[in-house]
Amino acid sequence: MPMELTVQIRTGGYTGTPSDLAQVLDDVRNVFTRLPVNRVIIGWALLPEIYQQVASLVHDNGAELYLWLPVFSENGLLRDCSPVVGLGGQQAQPFELDDTESFDFYCPNTPANQNALLSIYDEYFAGIGFDGVFLDKIRYPSLASGVDSGLGCFCPRCQDTYSEAGIDIDALQSRISALPYLETPFGISGYQTGRYTFTDSVWDAFFSLRQSIVSVALRDQCTALRQLGLKIGLDVFAPFLSQFVGQDIALLSQLADFVKPMMYSTTLAPAGLPFETAALLRATGMEDDPQPYYRIIGYDLSMQPFDLYFCAREIDGLHKSCICPVHPGIEINKMPGVAPTTPEYISRCLEVYADSPGLVLSWNLLDMPPEHLDAVAAGLR
Repeated sequence: MPMELTVQIRTGGYTGTPSDLAQVLDDVRNVFTRLPVNRVIIGWALLPEIYQQVASLVHDNGAELYLWLPVFSENGLLRDCSPVVGLGGQQAQPFELDDTESFDFYCPNTPANQNALLSIYDEYFAGIGFDGVFLDKIRYPSLASGVDSGLGCFCPRCQDTYSEAGIDIDALQSRISALPYLETPFGISGYQTGRYTFTDSVWDAFFSLRQSIVSVALRDQCTALRQLGLKIGLDVFAPFLSQFVGQDIALLSQLADFVKPMMYSTTLAPAGLPFETAALLRATGMEDDPQPYYRIIGYDLSMQPFDLYFCAREIDGLHKSCICPVHPGIEINKMPGVAPTTPEYISRCLEVYADSPGLVLSWNLLDMPPEHLDAVAAGLR
């Protein structure tokens, strides 16, 4: 079967300067003339007039339109949401990328935060004609926000949940406060496609429980969205990073029509593989001697900008463990200092993920240089 192709369009956040309607329509028309696009993901600025016109254009080309929405971040701009609480009782610190996206995270274990997504969809996006929703930020903050924030949440509700699960909160907090103190991040002793083993059972119980919290919280939301006739796509971290933000990709795949692991191998921003890996190593004191960790996961540090053979093995493992199709996401936009992509890099990614059933050209078609589009078209041929 031919590879399914999805393109992603970022129109802006709930605040900030939105995208220009004319540019969005021009870029969508252009990509349909060049590529066999099956699906368009767009969001999440409050721009119904753009989405209505894009929906008509996408459907005329026989493709599907998914609405891109954040789940446990950003929604506090429109609803009353309670933040992830760090070890010291403070609100988790957001990572500031630009004026439209703050990466502030809300506790996935709190009902009001879980209910915000459906409320926002109903008020701002219902009736536009979306075929599905693409759910982003289904996670806790990463360690890019620091240890205290990245290893939350310690709100009263979460502390009760930890205790009910048999986790010694004092022991957990003492281990967080003592970081770094082990030879590998959190005492990792083994790894296989999204699942680490730890020498310390406290870390194993903690990371596993956070994965369960996210999966349960998302389950009810996906059920409600399907009752509205919507398909489900999920944005997830690369497998080797996913456990640290509360994502069990194989478990989440049971809720979705496809999952998109963000295999952003050049990106120096949240979800970017070099960015998040550096944050993990920094938070756990491994940045000066990362080799023990890299040996465990099977990563070749000599490969630049990132070991794409390792990435290919990661995706192959997901194909075997996930219920729904896995469509790797590669960054095709070019942003100086953030996503220094090249046509050669894109061509290489197309080769690496050629056996996947689908590919997502991420994360913004509007910032895709013409030579990048040429590279995709040539690679697909």
